[in-house]
Amino acid sequence: MASSKRTENDKLLLKCLGKALRERREDLGMTAMGVAKRAETTDTAIMEAERGQRDIRVSTLAKAAKALNCTQADLLRTAEFLFRVMSTQPMVGVSPGSFLERAEKELVK
Repeated sequence: MASSKRTENDKLLLKCLGKALRERREDLGMTAMGVAKRAETTDTAIMEAERGQRDIRVSTLAKAAKALNCTQADLLRTAEFLFRVMSTQPMVGVSPGSFLERAEKELVK
């Protein structure tokens, strides 16, 4: 995603990775500020990554994963699963939020 112009798939993948980060953080009862402090980055960087508004560097993802007591692979697997679920659904008239809700339900099954 080096280009400043993101495709819809790029945007969706960033949202999925952000969702994976947020879910893991919330499962651990941590705040974005707590993750940021442990990952030696800013809370803004974590929050924007969680919202899919920021490309996350591999080094930052590694630090965030360590702060969340998991691996980068764990986060990427969850993001990939969410992406697969969400990218197979029809896009017409459905908000991104409802895609995430549908994907979360799939994860629980």
